[in-house]
Amino acid sequence: MNIEALHKAINESRNGANFFVRHPLCRSVAYSDGVQEIGEAGAYWLIDILASELPDKFKLNSDVSSFCVIQVRVDQSRAQITAEFEDGVIAWKRVIEWTDLPDGVITLYMADDQDGPSPYRLILTSEY
Repeated sequence: MNIEALHKAINESRNGANFFVRHPLCRSVAYSDGVQEIGEAGAYWLIDILASELPDKFKLNSDVSSFCVIQVRVDQSRAQITAEFEDGVIAWKRVIEWTDLPDGVITLYMADDQDGPSPYRLILTSEY
């Protein structure tokens, strides 16, 4: 894990996303250039988990919500990932017993745009 590159990607001041990359395995998900930088820092596993598990939760809540806040809380190499939809309901949780992410909180957003070949968009908070 490149901690310096991770912090740079998360803390960099951005004005929206420059481009989106379609997830190679979960084709309904596209992620921003900022999220790609997190992957390049060593956390593609996080993108893979979010891309493979969250779209199903959107489908279950499609009449209620089209946006969720994802929080990755890391404490002593253990991560808890939660997705909270607009209505305040935590619709998904995942615990990772060991990670090389640094302690702290990473917040991302996922939105269901419902248009195009990749309707689910994963972005950093600074790209919103």
